Amino acid sequence: MNTSAAAEHLLFSDTLACDDEFSLSLRVAINHADFADASRRSEATLRAMVNLDEVRGEESDGTNDATTPRIEAKVDLALSLLSILVTQSRQVPLPQHVHWSRRGFRLNCDRAWAQDESAILSAYWMAALPLPVDLPVVVLACEAAEVGFCIWLGVADSSPALCSAIERVLFRRHRRHVYERRSQIR
Repeated sequence: MNTSAAAEHLLFSDTLACDDEFSLSLRVAINHADFADASRRSEATLRAMVNLDEVRGEESDGTNDATTPRIEAKVDLALSLLSILVTQSRQVPLPQHVHWSRRGFRLNCDRAWAQDESAILSAYWMAALPLPVDLPVVVLACEAAEVGFCIWLGVADSSPALCSAIERVLFRRHRRHVYERRSQIR
């Protein structure tokens, strides 16, 4: 089995995988500390994203509290303003097609990467808040494609908290895609 087939099997067999489109960037990890810092940041960012998404998605408990919509509107406004500030100070990359699971990613890039090279994948998963989730990844395989290169990246940190957070984001994004496809059919 060649390296790309082995990477495909490792990342996507027997697990939920999603064809998705989101902004991302990929850079070489400077050193081991950079790699470890990305792991800690990603866990905290993912936890905050999931908590924000859960709070915004909760159904009303039937109390008809009039303050909840006002608070949500204020949070939305604050996130929009923060989004504008972040976007002005940082250029968010263009969205691209990605096939991913909780274990890793397959995407196209413009340069060849060496197998086992350490990198940081910055994924912009939340449109309302364009802050990246910096994931430590390892290059499992890289091969020439029609345009550029196809690369398989495995999530390097296998801590249960990070894996769980990635899985929750994946599940929510996958569920939204299924809902959008069903809405288009109707």
